Amino acid sequence: MKSLKLLVAVWIAFSVAGIGQILQPPVKPITPPSLTTATFSDPNEPGITDGKDFKSLTFVCHPDGTVTLKLDFYGKLQIAEFFVYFNIDDDQAAELMIRVSRAAFAVAKETSPGSYGDVVFQGIPLLTETSFSISVPWKQLFGGKYVVGVWAHSMDGGDRLPDGGELWFIPSECKVELAATPRGDGLLIVTPREFWDPLTRLWYWKRKTGIPTYIVAWESLQYGRDEAERIKYAIDFYYREHQVRYVMLVGDSEKLPVRYTLQAYEYGRFFPDDLLNRNWRWTDNQGRHEENWNWCAGGPWVNEMADFVPRFFASDLYYADLYGPTGAFQTWDTNGNGYFGEAYRSNLNPEGIDLMPDVAVGRVPASTVQEVENYVTKVINYEATAASSTQFKKALIAVNVEERSWVECGAKLKESLSAKGFTFYYYEIPQDQSADQYVNNLSSWGLGFVFYAGHGPWGLGTYGNWHTCLDVLPIVVHIGCDAGDFGPNVLTFRDAGYVDIFGRRHTSYARGEHYPCAQFPPPPSTLQPDEEEGSYAEFLTVKASNNGAIAYFAATYATQAPGPNLGRLFLEAYTPGKLLGQMWQEAVTKYYREYVAGKVAPFKAAFRGTQIWSWEPWDSYYMIQKFVLFGDPSLRVGGLPKQ
Repeated sequence: MKSLKLLVAVWIAFSVAGIGQILQPPVKPITPPSLTTATFSDPNEPGITDGKDFKSLTFVCHPDGTVTLKLDFYGKLQIAEFFVYFNIDDDQAAELMIRVSRAAFAVAKETSPGSYGDVVFQGIPLLTETSFSISVPWKQLFGGKYVVGVWAHSMDGGDRLPDGGELWFIPSECKVELAATPRGDGLLIVTPREFWDPLTRLWYWKRKTGIPTYIVAWESLQYGRDEAERIKYAIDFYYREHQVRYVMLVGDSEKLPVRYTLQAYEYGRFFPDDLLNRNWRWTDNQGRHEENWNWCAGGPWVNEMADFVPRFFASDLYYADLYGPTGAFQTWDTNGNGYFGEAYRSNLNPEGIDLMPDVAVGRVPASTVQEVENYVTKVINYEATAASSTQFKKALIAVNVEERSWVECGAKLKESLSAKGFTFYYYEIPQDQSADQYVNNLSSWGLGFVFYAGHGPWGLGTYGNWHTCLDVLPIVVHIGCDAGDFGPNVLTFRDAGYVDIFGRRHTSYARGEHYPCAQFPPPPSTLQPDEEEGSYAEFLTVKASNNGAIAYFAATYATQAPGPNLGRLFLEAYTPGKLLGQMWQEAVTKYYREYVAGKVAPFKAAFRGTQIWSWEPWDSYYMIQKFVLFGDPSLRVGGLPKQ
C-alpha cells in the first residue's frame, strides 16, 4: 500500500518532469455504450467528507480496445484532482500513472523510480456532479498486458481505493477483482516477447490460485556474456529477490536459448590424433580385421570415430543449477574458456559443477502463439478439474521385455505407486511391438501417470493413437532414446550440423566437417536456426489443448542403465500436494546421490584390442543433463485441492 509520503514524492516528481510533449490533441472521453463493464465498490468512510470519499471505480471496455474509467464519489465533488496507478510488471511499484484534474488528464509512464515524465496520452475528463470519467486507448498504448494492481488516491481528500490490497484489472476480459498478494515460493516465466500476451492468462491464474508469478521477456535481459547466461542471471535475481523456486522456459530451441555443454574423449586433448590417425589391426570372433583411419589428416569419416570426437549437448539443467556448495553463482564455465559444462571420459567434471538443481526448471517447447495458448489452456483446465477426477489415481505402465532393466524398473514403480493408492494398467510388451494399442484404448478415459520403458520415441505410440481426454491428462515419462529431443542436439555429430557463436555454419563430421586436431570446434550459438517441427515433446505438450500430456519427462539423447531409474524416481516422488518441479528436483537429487556421487572414477575398456576410456561412467554422470522436464514446474500435480 502506497504511503501518503510516497504519493507526495510522486506528485513532486511528476510536477518537476512536466507533462511532456503532447502526443495527441486533448479529446473528450467516449460516451460508454452498453458494453462489458467491471466495477469495484469502496465502502463509505465517515471520516472522509462525502465529496472526497471514493464510492466506486468502474471500467468499461470497448471493442476497439479503449477503456473508460469512471470514478464515483459519495457526494458532490469536492476534490481538484486524483491519481490512478497501474502496476504492470509486478515489482511493487507502479509503471503507469494517470493524473486527473477537472480540466485535463495525462497518462504517463515511469521514467525513473517515483518519476513519471513520459506522457503517452492526454485527454479531457467528463464530469458530473459526483463523478469523473476518462477514456484511454489501452490496446493502442499497452497491447494486451494484464495489470497486476490498480489503485486510486486523492491528494486533497486523503482517500484511497481500495483501502487495502490491490485491484486486478484484466483488460482482455474486462474483469476487476480485489486480491491479496500471493505469498510463498514463486514462478518465473521466461519467454520471447511474441508469447507474452497468451502467457498473461496463465500469470493471472497462478496468482489467483496462490503462486506469486512473474514474466520476463528474455530479449530484454542485458547482464551476461550471451543469451543463455543472461537468462540464468535473471533466474538468480528472482531467486534472491522474489523467492522464485520454479522457472518455466517458454519456447522451442529456435525461440528460447539453449545452453550447449561440451563432451569429449580425453581431458587436455581436443581430438585424440593417435586414435583418429591410426592403422587398426584386431582380431575378434569374426576373424582378423584391418582398417586405416586418417581423419586428422583430412581423411574420410568412419562411424566408429564417434567415440572420440567432441560434441555439444543441449542441457536445461544449466538453468536450474544456480549455486555451488559454497553458495557462489555457477556459470558452468569455471575455467573461463567459453565452453560450458565440460565433461570428458577421462575426467567427468573438471569444472567442479555440483549438478544440484536450486530451482525447478521446465520447458514448454512451443514455436507459435497458438501452441502457447494450447498449453496454457491445458494447465488451467488440469489444475481446476483434476482433483475431482476419478482417473488421476490410475496409471499406465508399459515395459518392453527386450531389456531386463526396463522390466525391473516398471515392476519397482508399480510396487511403490501401489502403496500410494494408484491402480494400474500394467503391460509387458513383446520386443518388436509398440505401446500404440494401450495408448489408443486408455488415453481417452484419462490417466494420472504414464510410464513407458522401451525404445524411443515412437515406441510409446504414434500421434493418431493419443485420443482426446475428457477427464484428466497424464504426466508422461518415457525413458527411451531421443524421446525428449526437442531441437538440434549432439551438435557436430549428427547430420544436422550447427551455427557457431560467430554465425558460421558447420556441417556434421559424417558429412565431411574437419577441424584442426589441435583445437576444439567453436561453441554453438544458443539459438539454432534448424529446429525441426514434430518432436515427441512438442506433440505431447503443445500441439493440442485437449490431448497428449500435461507434462512430459524424457531424454534428449540415448539412454542406458541406470538411466531408466531417473524416470522411475520422478514418478515415485509424487505425494499429494507436491508440485511437478518438486518431483523433478527430488528425482535428480536421488539419482545423483545413488548413481553418480562417489561412482565417477573413470576406467578403461577394450576397443579393437586397444584400451580406451570407457563411455559408461560418463553416461551415468551425464544422464541428469540429458533428461528434460517439459511443462509447468509449478503444476499442482493432481489438481488444486478441493475447497
